[in-house]
Amino acid sequence: MSRSRRKFGYRRVGDSALARKRICGVLTALFLALVSVGNCAEAAFSLDEKAVFVLSPEGLVELDLTTKAVHTLQTPTKFDPDIDSGISLSNAGYLLFAGNDAISAYDPEKRNWATVCRAPSETTCTDVAYNPADGSMIFQTTNRKSVMTYWLLPKGTNKPVQLRLRRIGYLSGFTFDSEGRLYFGYSGDLWTGSVCGVPDDKESGYWICGIRIVPLANLETSFSTPTNQGVQATAPAGELIYVHLLRLGGSGWGQIASVSAPVVKFVDGEPEDDTLEKRFALYQEELKSVRLLGENGSYSLLCSSRSGKRVFYRAAEPQTEKMKIWLVNDGKTEEIGDDTLLGFGK
Repeated sequence: MSRSRRKFGYRRVGDSALARKRICGVLTALFLALVSVGNCAEAAFSLDEKAVFVLSPEGLVELDLTTKAVHTLQTPTKFDPDIDSGISLSNAGYLLFAGNDAISAYDPEKRNWATVCRAPSETTCTDVAYNPADGSMIFQTTNRKSVMTYWLLPKGTNKPVQLRLRRIGYLSGFTFDSEGRLYFGYSGDLWTGSVCGVPDDKESGYWICGIRIVPLANLETSFSTPTNQGVQATAPAGELIYVHLLRLGGSGWGQIASVSAPVVKFVDGEPEDDTLEKRFALYQEELKSVRLLGENGSYSLLCSSRSGKRVFYRAAEPQTEKMKIWLVNDGKTEEIGDDTLLGFGK
């Protein structure tokens, strides 16, 4: 997805013009569906949870949550806000940056960058998620035709292995929790799972195993501008999973929300004791737990700290409808600043 987003509206038109609009709308929707199925990680907490790194319109910045001071960090390659890139955090506290032709790591103490691995030929790195449980990472690459591919980089290596996706086409807003559970969006719904080994496959031996846990997609069919929304970013935080529900194939409509984190045990890539009745019961319980926290139809900056005690996001204040920066700390939400703090809304 292009990091440059606009709010789209619609107006009534005459019958002949409407017919042309319908054809153009179908083609446009198809195009957007092809290029806008992923949402890259826009923010990450520091290891001590006292600061947040943010990909902002002004570049990569570090926000001190105590002093509210913001300072810009130089990226290892030229930063373009209109080109997809993503960030994550390693167990050593290094900031991981997926951008252009590589995954790079930033040492906050030494203030320098090092290359972790290069993107496969004729692709660019567009997102990354670190797994605290085993030190591996998943990253996303995109080629010139906007086709996304996913790679596993095991700990201690610089040679990524391609991940297989079965029955799903992409991982939207993928993140790991502290125990190594993977969360991601697909077709607007929330999924969980892990990286699994493929038996007797030595050439490409890993795939994403998982199940849909919450049917959060809000879908419709209409001749007007569609307001379809679904999971575009995830942030696991202890007993809750925070998500950004964003317009599928565009921008302008969205919500920051939270749901309960279900207890799903996987054995060899399959959920234990799984039946249709239990899956429906899971959906019902999860949907009951949904809480809408604020409107956001563009950049969410959603991320959670390693301990799961802190969550950071951008959303409109209900009373004024002005975009604000928010911090959840041990369940209590406080305002960090207005939208201009990080260069938005200027």
